[in-house]
This record gives sequence, structure tokens and C-alpha cells, in this order.
Amino acid sequence: MKSILFFLAITFQTVLFAQKLIPISIVDLGIDEPSGIAFNKELSAYYIISDNGYLFQTDLTGKIIHSSSFKGYDFEGITFAKNKIYVSDEMMRKVHVFDLNLKKINTYQLNYQGGRNKGFESITFIPEKNRFLLITEKEKIFIKTYDLNFKMIDEIIYNDLRDVSAVSYYDGFIYLLSDEDRTIVQMNLNFEEIKRFEIPIINPEGITFNNKSQMLIVSDNREKLYTFNKDW
Repeated sequence: MKSILFFLAITFQTVLFAQKLIPISIVDLGIDEPSGIAFNKELSAYYIISDNGYLFQTDLTGKIIHSSSFKGYDFEGITFAKNKIYVSDEMMRKVHVFDLNLKKINTYQLNYQGGRNKGFESITFIPEKNRFLLITEKEKIFIKTYDLNFKMIDEIIYNDLRDVSAVSYYDGFIYLLSDEDRTIVQMNLNFEEIKRFEIPIINPEGITFNNKSQMLIVSDNREKLYTFNKDW
């Protein structure tokens, strides 16, 4: 009983003291249903995916520079690793690999038996561990760790958000984004919560950080790019 009360107290305290973030800019994107975003510091560009299976390169204002000729099915998560772009195709249970010119160069088939539209919603790369994280959306939320060849190493079940719509690694921390809770959770590499943030965004679906230490979030149905100063 004491352990249950302690858990409830910690949960209440975490939610109560969530820091509220206000965007410093909001930009309209010319991308239908943007579902993920990643930043490449060498090219100073964003890479944005669409629910409809498209991959775009944009400048820092969100203007499209280039698009991939390859069309997937249900692109939901995107990350960079080893100068390549990795995209999670949720319904197809695949990770597609692209070069920096947006040419598809490889595809990995993943094994997951959950609901067709409740597969791997997000992906990120942890350079310190040379590992990928793939996370299912909800019911249940699995955080799975994979090696560079997408052989699964470990998994945990995460229960502290109603869903996870995106994940990003930045400066030693993991950031989980929740669409339903409109919340970001900052975690250490042991998946222990450090802090959480509330965001005034409807349908947030992608998260990344740029070289100015700013946090970027895309809204799917609003088709907008939100920028936040990282002041925590």
C-alpha cells in the first residue's frame, strides 16, 4: 500500500510541476500530414516525413528543397545515423535507409505482432551506445533497443504516457513526445524520467533539435513547424 501511495505521489508531483513551453515561431509547412522531423547539422537542413510515405529535405524555414523519389506507405519516425537517414514505416513494419540525397539504399524488415496501425511510431539513434530505439505508439508502449543491423537487443514497457508519437536523442538525453498528452518527457539513457514539459500543440507528431539548441516540433493535422528555445 505504501509503495502504491508513493508512486501516485510521484506521478502527481511530476504532472503538477510540468514546465509549460511557448513556441517562439510557428511556420506553415507545404507538406501534407508531416509525421516526423530530423535535423542534419552538416547540411543545416531539416528532413521531414509524411504520413503518406514521402520524405522531404527542407531549409531552416521549412521550405522544401528536395524530395525522395521513393514512396513508402506509412512513414512515422525519422532519425540520422552514420550519415544515413532511417525512416520507420509503421504499418509495413519496415525501416528504410536513405543516403543524404534521399535515395533509398536499404530496407530492414522488423518483427512486431501488434495492431496494424500500432506499430513503430518513432525511431532515434543513441550514438554513445551505437544503438537504435524504436517505440510503439500505445497499447502497450514498447521501447525496443536494436543494434546497427536491427537485431533486437532489449525491450521495456513504458506506462507513463498515454501514447508516444515521436522520440529524439539530444545532448545525452532521450525526449519522448506524446500526441494525446501534448507532453514531452526528458529521460536519461536508463529510461529514468528527468523532467516533463507541456506544449500548446494539437497533434504533435515529430520532434528534433537544431544547432542553436532549439527544439522543433511538427503538427500532423495542422501542418505546421513549431520552434521552442531550449531554456531548461
